[in-house]
Amino acid sequence: MHSIIGAGIAGLSCSISLTEKNIDHEIFDKYSKNSPKAYGIQISPNASNILRKLGVLEKIIPQMHKIETIELISARDEKTLTCLPIGKFARERYHSDYYTINRNTLHESLRNLAEENKTVINYNSEITSTCVTEENTSISINKNTTHHTNTVILSSGINSESLYPATQKILRKKLKFRAFRATLNKNEIPLNLEMNKVNVWLGDTMHLVVYPIDVNVFNFVLIAKEKYYNKVNKTIDGENLPGNISKKINELISSIKWESWSLNESCTIQKNNFNLPIFSIGDSAHPMPPHLAQGAGMALEDGYVLAEILASKRTTEEMHQEYYKKRFSRVNKVIRNANMNGEIFHLNGVLEHIRNMYLKNLSGDFHLSKYDWLYNYKV
Repeated sequence: MHSIIGAGIAGLSCSISLTEKNIDHEIFDKYSKNSPKAYGIQISPNASNILRKLGVLEKIIPQMHKIETIELISARDEKTLTCLPIGKFARERYHSDYYTINRNTLHESLRNLAEENKTVINYNSEITSTCVTEENTSISINKNTTHHTNTVILSSGINSESLYPATQKILRKKLKFRAFRATLNKNEIPLNLEMNKVNVWLGDTMHLVVYPIDVNVFNFVLIAKEKYYNKVNKTIDGENLPGNISKKINELISSIKWESWSLNESCTIQKNNFNLPIFSIGDSAHPMPPHLAQGAGMALEDGYVLAEILASKRTTEEMHQEYYKKRFSRVNKVIRNANMNGEIFHLNGVLEHIRNMYLKNLSGDFHLSKYDWLYNYKV
């Protein structure tokens, strides 16, 4: 019996894949079944490839938005820097579309399929500790129940490492930027937004990403320097952002009620002891900045790949080696590129001018082709 800790995207991806391979498992989640507040996620071709294999993609396509264009815009003067034809590019190159979706829609679809598979999902079951040795594997539930298992799969986010102190710690450093998010109805937004486009405004102190997730509902993600975060009101002090951001964007940022979270740069994927039956997937293994929109994609890939490896019934060390081989280089490359995007998005002065000229003078297809390694990934 395998025990998955966390009923998020990574854990459910792993669960559905394990069921397809007739492998016994169960899920423990410290939260109730109710979904959290809805925000958006982007589903690139590598992620939709996994969703198709899981039997989920066709079910949620009617609720997703097909994105045709990613428009990069200067936050300074609101002029377009480039338009990336992501829809046409993805269909021709990867035989897929590029989507955005309400995160709850994706999560509920995965969860519903797991429940249809008769998978036991233990809600309100917080795993407070684990005991993983070569002789014994068990988990402590709500501090008062010990449950014996064969394998522990950590998929409960960035705090998972506290459940098993013997894992190699993720090397992190706190970034100078903070993330903010919100959702707004189209009639509340003083911008000309389209339902098939991702808009990205680039500024040296911030960048703003906006895309549709429901009927006339848009997801807003703002990445701004930590020093503009108002710790008392827990929001962004938009009125005091430097004047090289247009008045309209400043006013928009100031008018929104944001929720925020701090960003940490993950420098490596977490590496567990290869001799012990404990694995980490999703944010448990590799929290990453959002500048490449690959959090959900990597979680889906991790869960699917790990299930395939667990089905091989090799030794624990061999399975760890295979998982590490298949995921380490790829995930770290995603992290490096996400961090690089964050630096490029916030350039100023001469470097900002060079970036803008580079974006304007080369085709959208050229810019997108640099991500073949990411989007064309096949499991």
